[in-house]
Amino acid sequence: MSEFVIGLIVEGYYDAAVLETLARQVAQSPVTLYLRPCGGKQRLKRIFPAYLREFEHVHHGKPVDKALVVCDADQKPPEEVRESLSRKIENLARWSAGNLHFCIVRQETETWLLADENAISSVASERGGHARVPPVQEHPESISDPKSRLHNILSSAGLPATDNVYKQIASRLDLETLRRRCPSFREFEQAVRDC
Repeated sequence: MSEFVIGLIVEGYYDAAVLETLARQVAQSPVTLYLRPCGGKQRLKRIFPAYLREFEHVHHGKPVDKALVVCDADQKPPEEVRESLSRKIENLARWSAGNLHFCIVRQETETWLLADENAISSVASERGGHARVPPVQEHPESISDPKSRLHNILSSAGLPATDNVYKQIASRLDLETLRRRCPSFREFEQAVRDC
């Protein structure tokens, strides 16, 4: 089985922790990831084309097999965000052949962590916090401020809101639950697997 090389451009370090973990879990072959956190959504919109140019020679002088740009929707229609990003790379011919995917998370990466309370409970229990976290009843992608909701849940479970905790939760997410509750995750998963 050959190694697959993916360039992954994300908003921030918390996103990087979650998305790297999930990309490795859903990849169907060994994967090398070149991860580029941008320091926020506005900065991602400005600098991701430069990272795409870097990805043309980043892997021992060769290009990545594909690149994923993962951006939060933040209450906007995902297609609007995708179109805005697409306009910024119209002159980068290398990236027009289907080897670039814009994955728009509804609403924020924290949405996906809220989808499976058992993953949060597992991390809390292991770290000596409260063992049981109640499920989020509403559809996770309809929560207007998932970051605040997650931070409140983590606090009540005795967990700090750190990138390491995010990564631990991501590693324990039940992927079938995540697929069912968060359609935007299915888009990300397909983009990682699409060869």
